[in-house]
Amino acid sequence: MRRYVFRFQALLDTKKHFEEKYENELALLMKKQRDEETRLEEMERRLIRYHEEYVNSLKATIEEIRRYRDYFDKLNNDIERQVEAINNAAEEVEAKREELIEVRKEKLALEKLMEKDYRKYQEDMMMWERKFLDEIGTSGYIRRGGGETIY
Repeated sequence: MRRYVFRFQALLDTKKHFEEKYENELALLMKKQRDEETRLEEMERRLIRYHEEYVNSLKATIEEIRRYRDYFDKLNNDIERQVEAINNAAEEVEAKREELIEVRKEKLALEKLMEKDYRKYQEDMMMWERKFLDEIGTSGYIRRGGGETIY
């Protein structure tokens, strides 16, 4: 009896490999996005902390006020860049997620095709076994005399 071989097994294996690869890449991109969000939260906390310090300094000199203002401007610019970095990371995550969804669909289609092909293989094997057993029975019947009836 011949062994079952799926004709698209190499393609299915490739899709499984890409699925695993994309899952790993997606996990890394999601971690990068979380890191960027954490960095933004830290910047915002720093801005709030220094703003409170600025408000509480009653006798600040003009030079100190200028330094605070420059620092706030820089921090606000850094926050804007960080928001852009988070948006870029989110876009990368979404693009990778779409790639993963696509490769999963392709893999699922191949797996369904393999199941259908395997069922057909099993049916063919059962039919072959039935024919084989019928032939054995027929040849035995013929060898025994073919069912000649004597009246």
